[in-house]
Amino acid sequence: MSSSGRQCLSVISDSTSVMAEAVAELEIALNCASKFTADVAKMYSDENCRQIESTKEVMESLCQTDHEVKQFLKALEIVQTQYQNSDDVNLLRAFEDKLEEVKAQSSDAHPRLHKKYTEMMELIQDSAVPGPSTLTSGHEVIDEDLIVTQAQASVKCPYTGQEMVNPVKNRHCGHSYDLDGILEFIRNKKKKARCPVSGCINDKPLEADDLIENKELKRLILQRKNTETLRSGQDRTSTSSVQLLTSP
Repeated sequence: MSSSGRQCLSVISDSTSVMAEAVAELEIALNCASKFTADVAKMYSDENCRQIESTKEVMESLCQTDHEVKQFLKALEIVQTQYQNSDDVNLLRAFEDKLEEVKAQSSDAHPRLHKKYTEMMELIQDSAVPGPSTLTSGHEVIDEDLIVTQAQASVKCPYTGQEMVNPVKNRHCGHSYDLDGILEFIRNKKKKARCPVSGCINDKPLEADDLIENKELKRLILQRKNTETLRSGQDRTSTSSVQLLTSP
């Protein structure tokens, strides 16, 4: 190999090392951003509030950068491996061609489908679910944040339109469905099954193995039912008391 070729390979080798370090640093940044977003979610009951949305945007930007850096690194590694003993090769052109190939292979990738982004969304959902309500001397102590969260949380299956009984979550996009309903959907659609939530950017085929139990949402559904039962009991008690007071 000519001296200019060896020099180019040396530059590629150095660039590969730099990109590998960048990937490692981005991994740290992604973990920190994910934890920070979860901490913010603990302070706000609405996961669509401005503060949480801002941290989501930062996370999405980091995921996009991580994706691009890994594409760059992969192209460098391919060129370094394939052309280390070749002469008369325009390594810069070879790198540019490989980078375009790598980008074409992952053209459908979206930062919101990044593993760290989906993990962050799970952390947000986990952090936003309040603990069980407390009963004191026969009276329910209701936290205002609990009321807001329960009122805003959707417990209806996006496919059946009915209230979920056994909620499960799509591991790719984080959307939840009722287990029986979504399994019926998968059986009917087969390989064409996709997330039924309107506007979902996840275009991966939906399979039964992609479904994981949404324990937090199930707990919230049970809490709502318990709250409704308690209120119903209180209403009946109040009605009976009024009848007794007004009866002749």
